[in-house]
Amino acid sequence: IREYKRQSLMKNFEEYETIIEENEYLYQEELLKFEYELSRDIEPVNNLMNSLYYYLNHRTDRLIRNIRYKEAIFRIKLNHPHSHGSSSSSSSSLKINSVSVYPEAIIKTSENLFTDEEIKFLSYAGNI
Repeated sequence: IREYKRQSLMKNFEEYETIIEENEYLYQEELLKFEYELSRDIEPVNNLMNSLYYYLNHRTDRLIRNIRYKEAIFRIKLNHPHSHGSSSSSSSSLKINSVSVYPEAIIKTSENLFTDEEIKFLSYAGNI
């Protein structure tokens, strides 16, 4: 079940990347149209367009680097899951009761990954 879920998440992740690439293509196309319309005008507009172009490139490059960084972390977590066991200390009198909190990725999918029986089984297995 875990492998199927991972494969399903990877498929959704690849679809998300495809959508990003399509949006990038549409952005470049609209930018070229905008540049063409402004190029028919006077020199100050060209200077403004160049400034806008450099700003947008810098901003998108920074956002893309941030997305790629988060994507790499997500891929590592997806491909190398590990369980967090409780650590035991040598001196039980100094042991502090604490609750560990780990972030969870919530990904909405358009399809139900599990049947009702599988969900009941997973719910039961989690309470053991």
